Amino acid sequence: MSDIQFSEWSADESSATSHPPEALVRIPLEELATEFLEAWRDGRNPSIETYAAAHPELADEIRRLFPFAIALEDLNPSSTVRFDPRRQEFAPGTRIGEFRLIRQVGRGGMGVVYEAEEVESGRRVALKLVSDEVAAENEIWREPMLAAKLAHPRIVPVYTSGSDSGIRFYAMMLVPGVGLDRLIEWLREYPQGVTDDDLRRIVAGEQNAPRPANSSANAPPTQHVIRRTSWVQFAKIGVQICVAMQHAHTRSILHRDIKPANILIDSQGAVWITDFGLARSSGHPQSTDPHRAAGTLRYMSPEQLAGRTDLRTDVYSFGVTMYELCTQQPAFTAPTRAELVRKIRKAQYPWPRQVQSRLPRMLERIILRAMAVNPHRRYRSMDAVRADLLRFIQSQSQKSKWPWSWMRWK
Repeated sequence: MSDIQFSEWSADESSATSHPPEALVRIPLEELATEFLEAWRDGRNPSIETYAAAHPELADEIRRLFPFAIALEDLNPSSTVRFDPRRQEFAPGTRIGEFRLIRQVGRGGMGVVYEAEEVESGRRVALKLVSDEVAAENEIWREPMLAAKLAHPRIVPVYTSGSDSGIRFYAMMLVPGVGLDRLIEWLREYPQGVTDDDLRRIVAGEQNAPRPANSSANAPPTQHVIRRTSWVQFAKIGVQICVAMQHAHTRSILHRDIKPANILIDSQGAVWITDFGLARSSGHPQSTDPHRAAGTLRYMSPEQLAGRTDLRTDVYSFGVTMYELCTQQPAFTAPTRAELVRKIRKAQYPWPRQVQSRLPRMLERIILRAMAVNPHRRYRSMDAVRADLLRFIQSQSQKSKWPWSWMRWK
């Protein structure tokens, strides 16, 4: 491996990055909302005022947005929108704007995603519903051209946005695929791996998980299997993410919420980046107030916790995502959010090879550099990460048992 050359460090790699006192680090509103909704669904009747009192810096937003989140769970009977209390979702056929809902495909603290049909054209879309308040905080609403700049074969396009009865929505291309988070979960739970036939059947709705019968011993010779140690295939997934994100970055657009759940793999093995709902222009003036932090806590960089972001923020989140893909374990775990924040700021996580001893050192080095606490010691761009991943793939190409051209994971 000594002949492998990595990308050069940035010139200012020794620069120090200061961090705000832990008390000033904001727990993102979406994290609190998700926790609140989980308690609501469990019948614990959480108090909005209790949450507002515990997080005074977010009290106004909590009082505005949490009732909306509850409304998505249990609409007022006087509402004109039909709702199925048993399933805790909008009933199939509910009309939102020019779209008719078909089924729920995802849910978060501040939004719900449905498969829907555009009534006039019959086009199927992924429709994300959010509140006006949430929409007002995201540049994808304030600057419609932001979404248009993202046109790329590996980025899920946003078709349109609108509002209906106080609920803002945006319609995205419906990608028949599964989230990378589900693939990671399957790799953790099914040691026999996931075949390309499994993937196609799951995407088509014919099965919900890899079939136990498809073990390495009896899988058909035409089937390719991705397993817990499919390092080259993991790197190929990473390369596709890097290409898509570099496209966004060269157009001065930050994603700010890269994580396995926002990465889809379609039935052909191609990777798609979705949910640019927190995206913003890197040239737009940003607040350094930690109370303005946005993202998903487990994947947020130390500087993002303080409300500061740049291109290297997405690099960090990508590194955490690759860590999870290669080890099938999250980089950071903690019983409380405060402890999770502390671990992120201090980079207190086991190195990838401590979790998965068979992980090649070269791939571990790429992950660790992307996850550097000091942004000046990270890769300067997604293109630089891609270059090192391609070097890794090249070094492993003769060892890999998978054909280089397996489907589109290349």
